[in-house]
Amino acid sequence: MRISLLTLLPALVICAGIDLALVKSMLRLSVAPALRRAYTWLTALTALLVIFLIAVPKKDCSDGLLEVLTYIVFFIISQYSAKFLALIPAALLSWRRASSKIVRWVPLAIAATVFGSMWWGTFVTRFSTNVNEVDIPLTNLPEAFNGYKIVQISDIHIASFGHDTNFIAQVVDEVNALKPDLIVFTGDIVTRKTSELQPFVSTLARLSAPDGVLAVKGNHDYGNYCHWPNEALHQANNRLLDSLFAAMHWRLLTNATDTISRGSQFITVTGVEYESMFADEDVFARDLHKAIDIQAAKDSGCHILLYHSPQKWDQDIAALNTFNLTLSGHTHAMQMEVLGLSPAALRYDRWAGLYQHDGSYLYVNRGIGTVGFPSRIGCHPEITLLTLKSTH
Repeated sequence: MRISLLTLLPALVICAGIDLALVKSMLRLSVAPALRRAYTWLTALTALLVIFLIAVPKKDCSDGLLEVLTYIVFFIISQYSAKFLALIPAALLSWRRASSKIVRWVPLAIAATVFGSMWWGTFVTRFSTNVNEVDIPLTNLPEAFNGYKIVQISDIHIASFGHDTNFIAQVVDEVNALKPDLIVFTGDIVTRKTSELQPFVSTLARLSAPDGVLAVKGNHDYGNYCHWPNEALHQANNRLLDSLFAAMHWRLLTNATDTISRGSQFITVTGVEYESMFADEDVFARDLHKAIDIQAAKDSGCHILLYHSPQKWDQDIAALNTFNLTLSGHTHAMQMEVLGLSPAALRYDRWAGLYQHDGSYLYVNRGIGTVGFPSRIGCHPEITLLTLKSTH
């Protein structure tokens, strides 16, 4: 599947407008000819890259080529983000015909700061984890589980790291150092296909907790973002992923419930599939009822739900009054968070962190890897340490 020229046309028109406006401002400000020539060459290179992106079939390309395409897209996005934010002061200065040479450098300084910040997110922030420690007060938590520690990781998108296991090994060491009672993974271990995971199996198998590692799949874990010559290969890909989960000693909860006991007391952890954000609205309810007896769960114990997306929490999960804690990922906080603000808030009501409704809690993890563009702008890879607290 190629990127449609018709789909790209509005963005191309906007980018062309930005370029024309900046060139006009540079002429009015008498910017040095060398800088104008450099700008022209940069624009020409960008145009060639856009043509290349349109021509290449995305689902059929190799993992290596896909990585190259991702960086090209990010280069274009970061370039025009910088240009757009520089355009306002440039236009203002050209309109006022600023004469000070120092003032004329303001647009360039803004562009350099924006461009540099976005690529800092690629080379630095993307490999710098945050451990967020959160206490979860629960009224019906059995006393034996007071202080119970759960580490949540999510959205590894292992293709983000090619074949280099160093960062994932660092994440594993950080998780193990927290000495959790339980580790949970809330989906999207791969981006397109299972083969991405194979170099990392032995590294991820080192995750260790007394009650093990429980996992659910995310929308990327079903091979739906890759072109398969036939459905048999698609299903073989999915079976291979199940076998790799087993090789890592992660217990995959596919519409199933696991009971964790301390003597006569227990909590349950339920995992529900999330094959597609475009699935039939009734799929979640059917899968949830496969996983656990809802009525019986309401009457006893403390119940935790693993579900990849937070989007079902308000309308379906919290309303059930069954699960004390739901753990999700999926949003990545759109890999951009500055001063607690993120564009993810425009799409998701619950996009990162802890939420509460009538004694029921949701935690949305920001994820480990990247998808779409290879950067995390102010949004570090997240390891969450959740400590269950009894309110008796």
